[in-house]
Amino acid sequence: MKPNEQITLECDSGKYGPGCSLNCGACVNNTQCHHINGSCLQGCGPGYRGQKCDEECGGGRYGSGCSLTCGACINNTLCHHINGSCLQGCEPGYKGQMCDKECDSGKYGPGCSLTCGACINNTQCHHINGSCLQGCSPGYKGVKCNEECPSGTYGIYCRETCSVNCNICQHCNKTSGECLGGCQPGWKGFHCDQSMMYASREPTEKTVSIDVVPAIIRLTVTM
Repeated sequence: MKPNEQITLECDSGKYGPGCSLNCGACVNNTQCHHINGSCLQGCGPGYRGQKCDEECGGGRYGSGCSLTCGACINNTLCHHINGSCLQGCEPGYKGQMCDKECDSGKYGPGCSLTCGACINNTQCHHINGSCLQGCSPGYKGVKCNEECPSGTYGIYCRETCSVNCNICQHCNKTSGECLGGCQPGWKGFHCDQSMMYASREPTEKTVSIDVVPAIIRLTVTM
């Protein structure tokens, strides 16, 4: 080295620019940015974008290259730019740290805290509004199948009418139609629709014996 010759070193340790006074952005794997302009030559770490990787993902995106879409974060708030978690919680009908899972197991609504109604065959209701998409179980009605059949009706969509022969008139099980409290006198059966007036009887056999005694009738004709 010649006298008075200075050694010029490039910025390192995550620094760049005049006097190496500026900090590099989120370069992938913490690689050194360009020592002069700060650009990340190998790309950005997850959650960042831009030539210098100094801009967080936006527009509902996150992750490596901002290529992943945020879940159903409440009020369309942005998810965490790196891991996608919804920091303020989920929209109604969703659950999980990233709010990317629909409510299930008979639950719906905000925080999956509400219970589905009597959906037919215990099918899952709509994860947001709780409506039973395939209809109601017998004995219930309404969009959410959370309304019992009115008095005097039963069955699917409450279309059937309880028997007038129930011991308590038209008072029956809302699911099956079975008369509660039994039947009125003269009626029987699950729905009290079988009359006892014409109940079968055991046939009675009667034997009639007729003794026939031969009689000789003489007809005498006198001339």
